[in-house]
Amino acid sequence: KEQINNFSKLDLKIGEIIFAEPILDSDKLLVLQVDFGSEKRQIVSGIRAHYSPSQLIGKKAVFLTNLKPRTLKGFESQGMILIAEKRDGLAQKWSILIVETSEKGSAVFVEPTELKLHSEIEFSDFQAVNLVVNKKGEVIYNNKPLTTKNEKIKTDRKVESGAQIY
Repeated sequence: KEQINNFSKLDLKIGEIIFAEPILDSDKLLVLQVDFGSEKRQIVSGIRAHYSPSQLIGKKAVFLTNLKPRTLKGFESQGMILIAEKRDGLAQKWSILIVETSEKGSAVFVEPTELKLHSEIEFSDFQAVNLVVNKKGEVIYNNKPLTTKNEKIKTDRKVESGAQIY
């Protein structure tokens, strides 16, 4: 029960990346403009070493939208893009989590639930939820795939089974 309660704290939505550019005084950060259908948000992400802006623009990805806003290098981040990462001591491989047919703003869940308002959470609340990639390349929680109403969530790039979601 407790694990399900942890997941239910997360407000995961599909957003389309409509703009991405490096933050000049950082070698890690990109500032993204993301369209969620009913609203647009600015997200700051440390994925610059793994994705160029042109590789991100037009992608529909999974975002945590109820994370407490933070300011990074003078830019407010109003959420977080989720990535899969296999930490094995070698070069890190990162992959964003994507969809192909789902609409912007679509909810991401493990089992259909009633839509509810999510309160703002801290990053530690997100870290308490164990999301991983399975052998099929699907993102799972408690052995159940994350989905929208249309499709399962998958990685943009091939990552090893067991890769964690951050």
